Amino acid sequence: MGTDLEMLRLIGWAMLGVLVIGLALFEGLSIGVTLLLPLLGTDNAKKQQMRTLIAPTSVGSLAWLIVLLTVLFFPGGIAGQLAK
Repeated sequence: MGTDLEMLRLIGWAMLGVLVIGLALFEGLSIGVTLLLPLLGTDNAKKQQMRTLIAPTSVGSLAWLIVLLTVLFFPGGIAGQLAK
């Protein structure tokens, strides 16, 4: 049993919205820590520690960006998989 077109559009927009929110949260954390780096990092060791703490979120935001671009530019493949 297939899914109708309106439901696929709704699922696509929902996926796109979740991905944009995820990307904004991860990037916001990285940008926020980077902006606070001169104020909170009193010496080079403290600044390096702060950079290493946000490194996994930077990699995570790249993953969100890749998935977001995939959903945005290749929706036919995703819709085809959902319609099966």
